[in-house]
Amino acid sequence: MSEAYENEPTYSADKELVDSIKMECSSISPAEQQAISQFAKYSKNLILEEFGNHISQEKKDNLEKVTDHFVIMDIDHFEKFKEAWLPEINFGKQSLENGGYYFRMGDVIAVRDNMDIIKQVSEAAYKQNYFPPGMTRDVYEKRLMLTMTADIIIHELIHYSQNMPDEKGKENVLKMMCFIECGASYATEKILRDTLPKVRLQEPEFNQVRVKKFEKLLEVYGDGVLDVCFGNYEKGTSEEKEVEKLRDEIYKEFDLYEMARLGLI
Repeated sequence: MSEAYENEPTYSADKELVDSIKMECSSISPAEQQAISQFAKYSKNLILEEFGNHISQEKKDNLEKVTDHFVIMDIDHFEKFKEAWLPEINFGKQSLENGGYYFRMGDVIAVRDNMDIIKQVSEAAYKQNYFPPGMTRDVYEKRLMLTMTADIIIHELIHYSQNMPDEKGKENVLKMMCFIECGASYATEKILRDTLPKVRLQEPEFNQVRVKKFEKLLEVYGDGVLDVCFGNYEKGTSEEKEVEKLRDEIYKEFDLYEMARLGLI
């Protein structure tokens, strides 16, 4: 796993490539795709307002472009896409349970449409005559899908904003992945709680325990934890050495037991 992670090619796909992926894999209409992009742009602004001081300038400069890189897929396309683009990087329980996945290769963000869950909710609402007046079942399901992807969009944009270090060795790669996942959960939760408290319909498994883990790190080590999480430092400087020192301390907080408790291995 560590070799695959270290060798993963990184680049940002151009519009033509992203559009071709959407054409092949997307499960939503162009109008719905536009709504996703609009919400992603809104989310980008929320992220920059809350955490912009901890995000590198390069990531901030490119964040607008990435808001158009979301591809909403059914579960079959989602899993096949992950396998094709990251065949060796399956990260324990994360593999099948993720609602979204940010690919450093291409800066593409794949999101499950969750239609299996939505159909169940829709069926229950239909039986109880819960639909708003004049709304068809199809429209209800589409709106529900857009709502259910909201927190995933924020979460994956935060992952894009994280400059991940080139760790060597499986153990450090695992610890790094666990740390940034806890950081992304914390940042997503803070934005939702402060700005969009009614968006989330279904909280991800292990979310609160990861949020609390990151809050504890902030309590122990201070706001520098956010700079480590987002990788915001100048390479080849004394600042980098300070970040690396703090990162080493943070990694000590993630042994195998703790990573299992967080649902990350």
